[in-house]
Amino acid sequence: MVLVNGADGIGTGWSTNVPCYNPRELIECLKSKLKGEELKDIDPWFKGFSGEIAINPKGGYTVSGKCEVNEEDELLDITELPLQKWTKDYKGFYLKIEK
Repeated sequence: MVLVNGADGIGTGWSTNVPCYNPRELIECLKSKLKGEELKDIDPWFKGFSGEIAINPKGGYTVSGKCEVNEEDELLDITELPLQKWTKDYKGFYLKIEK
């Protein structure tokens, strides 16, 4: 269930960050394992997230949101924040670069 729900926490001397994975892909991996077949790689998945999740050079994942330039007023419209980022943080950053 950790692979479905993800986990993030800190313990004495240890920390963990396990992203969520698509339950349907996990079921297919379990079926393949039971059949003795080779497992395919799966990437993190978050229901409803439309940003990008890509493997980075360090072997982890880089999560990006979405934005587009509004042609009318030439401002940046952020349509999807990266996962675990807050609107308040982006608003502060956005106001700094706007000046």
